[in-house]
Amino acid sequence: MKQKMLKTVFALAILIISTAAFAMSTEVVTDQSAKYWINSARYASTDNSADIAYYNPAGTAFMDSGIYFSLSTQTLLIPYDQKFAMPAAGFSESYSQDKPVLSIPNFYVVDNLGKQGIGNLAIFFNAGIIGGGGNLAWDGTAGAAALGFATAGKTASSLKKTDIDFDASAGMYQIGTGASYSLNDLISLSAGARYVIARKSISIDGQYFFEGTAPLPASWTLDLDYETELAAEGYCFIFGVDLKPVKDLNVGIKYETETGLRYKYDDKKNTASDSVGNTVAPGVASQLAANDGTKTDANLPAILAIGAEYNITDAFMISASSVLYFMNKADMDGVEDFYNTGYDLTIGTTYKAMEDLKIGCSVNYTTTGAKDKYYKADGQLLTASTNPPLDWVYISGGATYNVTPDLDITGSIALIHYLPKDITTSGGFDVEYKKETYVIAFEAGYKI
Repeated sequence: MKQKMLKTVFALAILIISTAAFAMSTEVVTDQSAKYWINSARYASTDNSADIAYYNPAGTAFMDSGIYFSLSTQTLLIPYDQKFAMPAAGFSESYSQDKPVLSIPNFYVVDNLGKQGIGNLAIFFNAGIIGGGGNLAWDGTAGAAALGFATAGKTASSLKKTDIDFDASAGMYQIGTGASYSLNDLISLSAGARYVIARKSISIDGQYFFEGTAPLPASWTLDLDYETELAAEGYCFIFGVDLKPVKDLNVGIKYETETGLRYKYDDKKNTASDSVGNTVAPGVASQLAANDGTKTDANLPAILAIGAEYNITDAFMISASSVLYFMNKADMDGVEDFYNTGYDLTIGTTYKAMEDLKIGCSVNYTTTGAKDKYYKADGQLLTASTNPPLDWVYISGGATYNVTPDLDITGSIALIHYLPKDITTSGGFDVEYKKETYVIAFEAGYKI
């Protein structure tokens, strides 16, 4: 009887894990260079830096003639915390993760060919991480604890403690290329494409501790070892416009189409056993057999970015930008219904402190678009608690120094504070999410 109940509960629990994993939040990484953190309102930039191939691709036509290279890396410290409680059962636990992201690399090449016909022509290439880019190593999550309560409810037991290692990783590797052309001194256009290779994994390993009633033992445990990997490839098209409506004002506009990502599941482990050695894996395996190898959609959203920068003097520039993430329009197998359109707002400034030294700073507010019902839905709890899509604010700054006329180096930092979320789910679970991120970035740029 006991074995049958455990088979049923964990077959259902792991099926939920498999179908929910990573269908969440806006996974797009917009910090695509160290120069971004100097002034992240960068979507109208036309400075001679190769990374504007991402931020303002049409602006590459207004760069000086030459071939530009850029290589950057970012290190992220990401202390995340969450609390989980079921007041009716007298249960409360706290979980955390502080595994850093050692490097998010990005590489750019821009070749401005100069005058070609009536205007300037530039071609560009870039490679790096467009989404994910890290590994979260939790010592338990609210979603994993909720699975323990599901087991307790099916077995007339009480969950007393969890000891779970919950790891989730995501990496979306991209290569992109395109070209821009200036029709005159006032307007340029660009078109390009990006190919994305996405790889993700999730694993749950550990124990649940229960108190049971007859015929179950007074104390018993359940061991779980589960791992699945997901893979997808997709592409999008990118279009840009750069406008110079008046002297010293530049406006950049970029639109990215939705990136279709249909993930295929590849389950690696699915074993579970109770404290007296009754293996329940066959029941789990029979359910996963219908899910292993299946596919689910978790697309990256279409994006519209608009930026403007104004040169107050030859040395002092201010800028502003906004990016819209059409989360509610992206195909995410129904998860898009839990989202509105996400957006960010940024203002920044750059100052030429010396002939070879430029400094800058910026502030930002971002909302991911996640609705309250996303956090409150028990069916989304496992995914939401793995990496909560909290809104955030940040400040950033840094400097670029020209070592030679053709070589520059950049150092920058950012302090990102996520707005905490304290909610009660539809099943009566109290959950609190907290996140912080600290960024250290370096970049080298070279011109031929």
